[in-house]
Amino acid sequence: MRYQRNELPALLDQINASGYGLTLGVHTRIDETISQVVSTAKVGNMYVNRNIVGAVVGVQPFGGEGLSGTGPKAGGPLYLYRLLSQRPQDAVVQQLRSDAPDATPAQLPATQSKAFAALCEWAAKGVLSWQSRPRNLQHWRKAVSANYCLARLASVTRIA
Repeated sequence: MRYQRNELPALLDQINASGYGLTLGVHTRIDETISQVVSTAKVGNMYVNRNIVGAVVGVQPFGGEGLSGTGPKAGGPLYLYRLLSQRPQDAVVQQLRSDAPDATPAQLPATQSKAFAALCEWAAKGVLSWQSRPRNLQHWRKAVSANYCLARLASVTRIA
């Protein structure tokens, strides 16, 4: 899609308003345009000055923003569990505990990784409507422990 430079803010607003945000690619030599797109677009994967292919369809989970993708991106510490026919029952909790192996459940929220904390913070805001999911992110508002948050994450992203 080609657009006039002065139309970029409106175009980004239209993209963000769609509710979907899997992938966005932009080709430009103008640093200000790159900065504006990167800071404004709400997408799971952004490519600047390169093609927008990467994950293998049907093999790697492909994360997106909003109503796009499966949630987690390809890679990361929990990625391989999605490829197993069975996984350890406490795999998600154990991954979180790796930051603080001796922490009690009440202490876990204080020791969680920054990325996990950001995920829980985002989910608590209730940014999107997830009513069509069996267990939805709205329940995270009541989360009082990392274990509760992880259980909801597992149900939404179908880790189990």
